[in-house]
Amino acid sequence: MRNVGIVVVSLLLSLLGTGGARAQATLDGLPLVAQWTDFENQAGELPVNIWGQCAARRANRIGIRVDFPGGNGTPAFATYSGVADHWNEDEDTFPPTNASTSGGFLASCGPIHWLFDNKNTGLPLAWDGCTNAFSGNFDLDVDEDNGSNWRADTTGWVSASFQTYCGEFLGAEPIPSMSWWSQALAVFALALVGVVAMRRRPG
Repeated sequence: MRNVGIVVVSLLLSLLGTGGARAQATLDGLPLVAQWTDFENQAGELPVNIWGQCAARRANRIGIRVDFPGGNGTPAFATYSGVADHWNEDEDTFPPTNASTSGGFLASCGPIHWLFDNKNTGLPLAWDGCTNAFSGNFDLDVDEDNGSNWRADTTGWVSASFQTYCGEFLGAEPIPSMSWWSQALAVFALALVGVVAMRRRPG
């Protein structure tokens, strides 16, 4: 049932999106995790965690798609395998990993060598040599360069849409923790049951 829910959420994200190019629900069989659009005239669009529960569940495969909605180049995509044991590692320990499938400018990029699920801890995704029409060192980065979170060297790119994907989980599915309001609701329900039971006791 939970897998059905994940598919439904992915489809809803693909239909609603967050602006820019319309997301696709899967990439080479990997379900959609996150979607955002980076605008040249804005700042701070990069999510803190672009990978959702991928690291916690030890996803062994990841994917990314990049679109420039203004027509600045064809869509780019890439998938990578064998990353389950290398989440939250930088180039000092992350084994250079080449794309399993790729297209657009990402097909000409070198292997990935950074992978973090918190943009404030490390680069969410970085390549050992990756360029496109607007960047000579394309990496996802919390720092802003010419309005981008991917190290744009120039202006005029207007916007870029991103989607991330992951799958082939090797770890156990994390048990979601109850939020404070869920806990409060549970306590209220138990109290209500107790009140009803007391009222039904014979006098």
